[in-house]
Amino acid sequence: MHGDLPPCSFGEFIHPNSHWNIEDLSKVFTDDAIQHVIGIKCPDNPATPDSCIWRWTPTHDFNLKSACFQLMGNAWDPKLPIWMVVWRMRIPQGLRVFIWLSIRGKLMMNHERCKRLFSDQTACPLCASGAESILHVLRDCPCIRHLWEMMVPTSTLGSFFSMNLSEWFHWNSTSHFPFVESDFPWNILFSSNSCHVWKNRSDWVFNSSNLSDRELLQKSLTWARFYSNNSSSNAITPLLKKIQWKGPDVGCYCLNVDGATSVNTGISSIGGLIRDKDGNWLLGFSKGIGTVNAFQAELWAIFTGMTLAWSNGFEIIQIQSDCAPAISLLQSPDTISSSLSLSFKQLLISVVVAGLWIFSGPQEKGINLPIH
Repeated sequence: MHGDLPPCSFGEFIHPNSHWNIEDLSKVFTDDAIQHVIGIKCPDNPATPDSCIWRWTPTHDFNLKSACFQLMGNAWDPKLPIWMVVWRMRIPQGLRVFIWLSIRGKLMMNHERCKRLFSDQTACPLCASGAESILHVLRDCPCIRHLWEMMVPTSTLGSFFSMNLSEWFHWNSTSHFPFVESDFPWNILFSSNSCHVWKNRSDWVFNSSNLSDRELLQKSLTWARFYSNNSSSNAITPLLKKIQWKGPDVGCYCLNVDGATSVNTGISSIGGLIRDKDGNWLLGFSKGIGTVNAFQAELWAIFTGMTLAWSNGFEIIQIQSDCAPAISLLQSPDTISSSLSLSFKQLLISVVVAGLWIFSGPQEKGINLPIH
């Protein structure tokens, strides 16, 4: 703001024609703040009292999830690409959890125990040649290194044994080089073998049982083949569907709308057009709407398009929008009482007062608004 805000309400910054008075706003607010103000629909009655809304959700309704994110979001771990790779792998959930625990450093090897003051011995009990870290147990221990050398192509051995823990899991989870004895993806065999290497180490520690490299490899191959076959049988085939414009029902006009928001600045714009059943252009609009989120931009586009339709006497409008949440909101019986109606109440009240009714139209993600 430019200095202290004098005692006033936002109703005093509205033109008689129900538009924001940018000139008066600029005397009090910065340009950035003005973009947020004009992104809110002017109330019909300037005497409407100001009210607070929750800015951190698209619908302006308070919830604990958004509050926690605003308070603690900066302290959370970054969303690294490795996590998306892990959780999308076509392997059993138990293997995904094992990989996640490994990358997070949560497997209790001697090195991890010493870090937590559970032990004062970091040495590997099998080879006694280094600290028993997670990477040492799964890859670098001489007792297991030969197994990987049997499986990994010679041309990639240098890279395979030089990466840190996170890089190693990420690289192997996204690699597809074949293993000569397998007919399934490498990342499945890698996941299976890593888990069985760890289990074999646990069996040696607690049960004095230890498989040979060849036995361990065959066990990993057997389970990897089972995982692969099971994954293939349960795979969901993607449904490909052509997306194209379809004309409205006979006697209807089609309103196509869209909104866009800049990721960097938050500045939004909307556009739309009205066409007849043959696709002929009748009316259109495009405009900037200030700083709003993408969801609110879609609602602005619907509101502006409907206003244009009403003012030009179109009787039945079929709205087509690719924003399913916006369509769901307009179809919800709780919309009028929601906090979002503070910004878009004119649209919702107009629908009710004019006796309009909303129903699911034949167009995907569309609604029909007959205007009486």
